[in-house]
Amino acid sequence: MSSMISADKIKKETSALYALDDLRIVSRPLLDTGKFTLCAVLRNELYFLPAFLSHYRKLGIERFIFLDDHSDDGTRELLLEQPDVMVLESGHRYGDQVDLPEPLGARIANRRILYIWRALLLDKFCKNQWALQVDLDEFVHLPDTARFQDLVPRLDDEGALSVWGVMLDMYPRDLADLAAEKDSDTLNPDADWYFDGQRHLQLNSNTTPRTLYPGARARLFQNFGISKHYHEYGFGTEHSYLTRLRKTRFGTKVLSYNCIHKPILTKWQDGSLFLNSHETTLPTSRRVLLPMQHFRFTGSLYSRVERALRERSYSGQSRDYVFLSMLLEKMGEGGHSFLYRHSRRFEGFKDFEATRNTKGF
Repeated sequence: MSSMISADKIKKETSALYALDDLRIVSRPLLDTGKFTLCAVLRNELYFLPAFLSHYRKLGIERFIFLDDHSDDGTRELLLEQPDVMVLESGHRYGDQVDLPEPLGARIANRRILYIWRALLLDKFCKNQWALQVDLDEFVHLPDTARFQDLVPRLDDEGALSVWGVMLDMYPRDLADLAAEKDSDTLNPDADWYFDGQRHLQLNSNTTPRTLYPGARARLFQNFGISKHYHEYGFGTEHSYLTRLRKTRFGTKVLSYNCIHKPILTKWQDGSLFLNSHETTLPTSRRVLLPMQHFRFTGSLYSRVERALRERSYSGQSRDYVFLSMLLEKMGEGGHSFLYRHSRRFEGFKDFEATRNTKGF
């Protein structure tokens, strides 16, 4: 947090944040702040949950704090059985827009309750402690035998209070492989997964990372003609026809789509805020970049698209799922493969090192 922000302003913003706090603990109250913690907001994530818990326990997570947004697929029941999990609930829903008390309203442009929830979880249960905050389809990777606790000394030495993660979309070989998993109950993280084996981000001093390559979704949307619909869903002038033509001429560039970086490891401070899903008010490490398998293209995609289009509760009226629905339809008509010349089969952390999608290890 910048020293330019006065203690009085921090106090006012914190008071405004807690004015929106209706979180209630519905399971065991795990209030030991000495345990390395993962916080997440989730709804109907039974498909990912078993693999997610197993993966992060191996990386040193000792306490899970989940805000459950009215799950009805068995997610909450499974969470309540876990001795290292605390479950909370809210009277709001994930997509709710809220009136932000001042001075929060002047700083947070997006008024979704989600960003208040994320700040509250860290402020209430993890303040001044390093903690992870990710979505259920995001699997961070570390070198073999490493744990998150091993990162703490170097981050504290640097004076950083957060760490960027890079979202690397994972996908199967082709549409038939995806469709074959449509009825699977749980994610198999050990199946054959591929990612775009190009360097995605460059860390910069005191600014957000520079996107060098925008990722698999951007590539697929461009290759299958989905990107021509970007302007219909509120993209800015950088996605004009002339810009697309300039960026894609001779096939040398892929037009950006989604933001592929987010602060995932934080040491929360008084007055800290989430400004959106990809930015906080905390100073971020210039030395460490954490790679994340982002499991968007799994067997659960079909049901997620159906639900998202029905509820329209996700960001941008479920824009991402609208485009994914278009992509599945286009791939079903022909050109079934997810692969391209730089696709790389994922075998472990070394693959992220080899493609320069991690830093600091």
